[in-house]
Amino acid sequence: MYEYLHQFSLNFWLAFGYVLIALGAATYLISLGVTSIHLNRLSQNAQSSPIKTVVMCFSQAAVCLIIVSNFFFPLYSVYKVPLTLVMFIFTYTARYHYWRNLSEVFNENKTLRVIYNGIVVGAIGCCLIHLFWFLMKGPGPCCLGEEYIKNPASNYILKVQIPYLMNDSFSGFVKFFTISVSLVYIRFFLISLKSRDYLMIFGLFISVLNIFYTTSYHAFGFKYWIPLYFVVDLLEYTRLQQLEVSHFAQKLKEQKQSYNSMIHDLANPLQFTNLRLQKLKRENSIKESKEVKAIYEGTKSAIDILNNYKNRGSSDSHISDIVEEVISIFPDVKIFYTRPHKEVRVNKGIIKNSLINLIKNSHEALKEELEWIKININNVEDRLVIKIIDNGKFVDFKSPELAFEFGSSTKGDKRGVGLYSIKRDIEKLNGNLKLDNEESFTCFTIEI
Repeated sequence: MYEYLHQFSLNFWLAFGYVLIALGAATYLISLGVTSIHLNRLSQNAQSSPIKTVVMCFSQAAVCLIIVSNFFFPLYSVYKVPLTLVMFIFTYTARYHYWRNLSEVFNENKTLRVIYNGIVVGAIGCCLIHLFWFLMKGPGPCCLGEEYIKNPASNYILKVQIPYLMNDSFSGFVKFFTISVSLVYIRFFLISLKSRDYLMIFGLFISVLNIFYTTSYHAFGFKYWIPLYFVVDLLEYTRLQQLEVSHFAQKLKEQKQSYNSMIHDLANPLQFTNLRLQKLKRENSIKESKEVKAIYEGTKSAIDILNNYKNRGSSDSHISDIVEEVISIFPDVKIFYTRPHKEVRVNKGIIKNSLINLIKNSHEALKEELEWIKININNVEDRLVIKIIDNGKFVDFKSPELAFEFGSSTKGDKRGVGLYSIKRDIEKLNGNLKLDNEESFTCFTIEI
């Protein structure tokens, strides 16, 4: 394209428009790839989707960028030969994942999947062989023949992309794979007609038309081909990512249903136990029992917490009332409580659950060595600071930097969920949970 920068010819503007189309397609494909990466990260706990668009999108974007780069090489540069081979490798890598995804969508049989993989792997292998051949022997023996015959096509864009005619061996390889790809696209189009996915049907129909157009050049020598194949598959790429998103949306819906069922099933025995404890509390002989009171308050707190998660919210309560309820659950632990200067209302479900978990963690970590726990609450400007300090030495805390990582625990396998979940709950209140060293003692600080 640089050859026409000083003369505003038709070829310049055609090339400029073509570059913009290729850059637009690359940008769109990269955005699809990034979206897929973030989608999989956000859904890391969900079952993996059978449709995966990350590699497919980035490989096709690389094809677009290589197409653009061809315009900034001299028109008949031999360096376009290895660049084109690399482009073919990215093209067939994208096609491998593209066909794999289509096979999942249409539930293609295993034999045909093996054939599709064989076509793609064969194409990539041939391109790699010719690329190494080029690096060892140069473009002549590799692809172009000894005379480097220039492409006689009148289409400037085609000349930029394919400046030389290929030798017979490489030309035969391209013809074989182009025809094979045509048959695969026709196959996918025909089986798509049985579905009611009209966007996919329309996209595959355009792809079939394009592959015939492409085959007319690569296999039958039609000289007026404009290589726009990288744009044609965008409809299917978009649709495939929609299906990938739909998979995770369905899994999320199933998880929510399972989550609500689990809360309901857990709440039932706790509510029954709580009712029985209320009956016991009414009997004078055990009315003053600390153990019964602690168990009663514990089950009541568990029910409140479950209802809080089930209802996606909780009524606000004074922080002192919440702390006193929590203290009553642990009658055998010396808990010293410093009230805030000014009483404030906070989310009862999250704060109560957090305090119970942190005190329980201290109890499990120190066991018989637990002597005391301090709960200090202060108002700092518009923030509420809650410190939970125990007599455990901070230096004895193993891997404090991993304290809030999911699965990180010194208590054994299948643990390390509590602190992770507490931190996430506090962050829902625009707060923060951190591990501090308070006068050499272990201190968890909640700021909200």
